[in-house]
Amino acid sequence: MIRLLKYDWKRNSNTLIAATVILVLAQAVVTMIGELQHWKPLTAYILSTVIYGFAGFLSFLMVCQTYNANLKAYSRRLLPLPSLYAVASPILLLLACSAFIFLLFLLHEYVYVTWFGLDETIMSALREQITAPAAFAVSIGVAWITIVSAVYVFFCITFAKTFEGKAGTWLGIAAFIVLMFVITWLDSLIVPSSLSGDIPLGITGVSMTDGSDDNLALRMTGFQGIGLVSFLMEVGVVVAQLYGIRYMINRKIKL
Repeated sequence: MIRLLKYDWKRNSNTLIAATVILVLAQAVVTMIGELQHWKPLTAYILSTVIYGFAGFLSFLMVCQTYNANLKAYSRRLLPLPSLYAVASPILLLLACSAFIFLLFLLHEYVYVTWFGLDETIMSALREQITAPAAFAVSIGVAWITIVSAVYVFFCITFAKTFEGKAGTWLGIAAFIVLMFVITWLDSLIVPSSLSGDIPLGITGVSMTDGSDDNLALRMTGFQGIGLVSFLMEVGVVVAQLYGIRYMINRKIKL
């Protein structure tokens, strides 16, 4: 497992280093242009946040390509490892990339707060609503959502590889859409959504209550806000998808 993770890191290291340099330069350019053009600090901060979000999306695409490469190597017997290692290694790489991007975001936000006197930031708003245990719970919840999303996409990629030619690509896209619709529909039946009350967020929760001026106030409830039924359904779906991935990798993949 560790050997495969090291291999995935070495294969993507040049891309990751180049992407980090580009991300830092892009943020520096946005900050400098905002200062020279006399933008409001909040405007530059929002644009910087969007860039960080885009970087996270690109890291997800990168690990999808890494998983696809692992599938090819495994099907050609170049990876003498259990088949699910091909799934776990890209997910660990994704979590590491996401944590690194988040740390860069925190550092950049600190610059906006200390150098430019920006008070209205994401973390400042969260600090007013969240305690240290709740922050830990939310971090675990976000990591869980990341894992669930990765397994979901990896399942569709593997399903697409069980068919030859371009038909596999279209069938993989169709499987993605159908699964997303079915899982969302089942989740809405099991846990009806509402405009107020506790809302599950992975393995944590968010509480929405009526605030002042007819606005909704958000409060992170931590592990106590977990929607147990919804969480168990997610666990069941993930386990089923992992079993399906293992079966398809071992018997069905066509290249």
